[in-house]
Amino acid sequence: MVDRTSLNADMLNELRELLAENFNELINRYISDSQARFNLLQVAIKNLDFKVIYYEAHGIKGSSRNMGADILAELMAQLEALGHDQNSQGLTEVFAAAEAEYAKVVVGLKAYYSD
Repeated sequence: MVDRTSLNADMLNELRELLAENFNELINRYISDSQARFNLLQVAIKNLDFKVIYYEAHGIKGSSRNMGADILAELMAQLEALGHDQNSQGLTEVFAAAEAEYAKVVVGLKAYYSD
């Protein structure tokens, strides 16, 4: 069962209908791309590289919105703002919340795989 608080089921159902057999590929690409970006974001946060924090959070935010992962997108918007403002206050806490939410999103998306 999809965690309805982490994913917009209506959006995912529309995407599945629109993309048909390419829907699983979209999920796989999102997961692969966002995991790579999370890895870069983690290093950037450790190094307080605000430019990378801004850039990677922005990328995850947009792709997450497109996949119906609105809570994750909002957390990424917070990280993006911290990166833009070069503000480290709350950075690790927001990132930890984003990682936890991302784990829920991945489980939810995998439940949406088309047969």
